[in-house]
Amino acid sequence: MKKILIIAVIVVAGGLVFFLTRNGNGGAPAPVTATSPGKGLVAEVILVKDTTLEEMVNVLGTIYANEEVEVASEVAGRLVRINFSEGQLVRKGQLLFKLDDSELQGRLKILEARKNFVSSSVKRMEALYKAEAVSREEYENELNSQEVLDAEIDLIQIQIGKTGILAPFDGKTGIRRISPGAYVNPNTTLVHLGDMGKVKIEFPLPEKYASKIKSGDRVTFTVENDSRTYEATVNVVDPKIDQTTRSLFVRALSDNKDFKLVPGSSASVTVPIGGEENTLLVPSQALIPDLSGYTVYTVRNGKSVQTTVTVGLRTSNSVQITSGLSKGDTVMTTNLLRVKEGLVIDPVVAND
Repeated sequence: MKKILIIAVIVVAGGLVFFLTRNGNGGAPAPVTATSPGKGLVAEVILVKDTTLEEMVNVLGTIYANEEVEVASEVAGRLVRINFSEGQLVRKGQLLFKLDDSELQGRLKILEARKNFVSSSVKRMEALYKAEAVSREEYENELNSQEVLDAEIDLIQIQIGKTGILAPFDGKTGIRRISPGAYVNPNTTLVHLGDMGKVKIEFPLPEKYASKIKSGDRVTFTVENDSRTYEATVNVVDPKIDQTTRSLFVRALSDNKDFKLVPGSSASVTVPIGGEENTLLVPSQALIPDLSGYTVYTVRNGKSVQTTVTVGLRTSNSVQITSGLSKGDTVMTTNLLRVKEGLVIDPVVAND
C-alpha cells in the first residue's frame, strides 16, 4: 500500500512540473507573429497616386551594319598589292587592292604616241585646208582620227583605274579572302567592309501596332551578354504589312562609336506604342487573384478592407487599375497571406 502511494505522489509531482514548465514564466516563448505588442498586423503599404503609364511592346530584331559590302574587282588581273591590314578602319576612296596594270600602261603609251603624231598631222591639215590645198573631207577625216584616239585613251585610263580597288565608304575591314600574287576574276570577293560607326536594327512589329510607330520615334534595345540599354531612332517604316508574318517591318539607327554592337547579333527591342496620363498603378504583388478577377487589401480607418479591382495594362512590376481604387487609397503590399477582412493594420509606407 505504501508503495502504491509513493508512485502516485511521484506521478502527480511530475505532472505539476510539466505544467509549470510549459505555461509558467520559465516556459518557451510564444510563436513569433507579424504583429507588435499592442498593435495590429505590420504590413508595407503604398499610397495610390496619378501616374503616366507608357505602353510598351517587346520584339526580337537583328543588328546590321549601317553600310556593308563584299569588296570585289570589276576586272580580271593578278593581285600585286594589298594596302590595308585586316580589321583596319579605312576611309572612303582609300586604295585597298592593286591589280597588275603593266599591259594597260603599255597600251596607253602607244596610244599617247599616236595621239602626238595625229595632233601634228591635224595642225598641218588645218593649215593646208585654210590655204585650200586639201579638201574639207580630208581635213575632217584627220580630225576624226584624233577624236577616236582620245576616246581610246579615255577607255584605257578607265580600265587602269579599275585595277585599283577603293573603299566605297568609311568602314572597318574584315578577313581578306585573297593573297598577293593570286589571279583575281571579276566579282571575286576580296574582303568584307562594314560601316560600324552606326548600326541598323530591323524588327517586325505586329500589325495591330502599325499605326503606333513613325519615323523619328525612339526605341530601346538590349543585346546578349551586355547589361547596357541602347537607344535608336526609327528612320524607315515599311509602307506595307508582310502578309506572311502579319507584321510591319521597321528599321532604326543607333550610334556604335565604340563598336560594341556586332552586326548579325539579335536584339531585344522595346517599342513605346502609346501611353495614358493620370492613371493608377499598384505593385504586381498587391494583387490577389480569385474566381471573379482580382482584389487588393486597402487600409481604411486602421483596418483592412478587401477591395475588388479591375486591371488594365501591365509593366514589368506594376499593374494598371482601371476601377476599384481612387487616388490617395492605401494599398497593402506585404503580409497578404496573414491578412483578413477587418484586421487591425500597423502600416509602414514602402519606399517608391
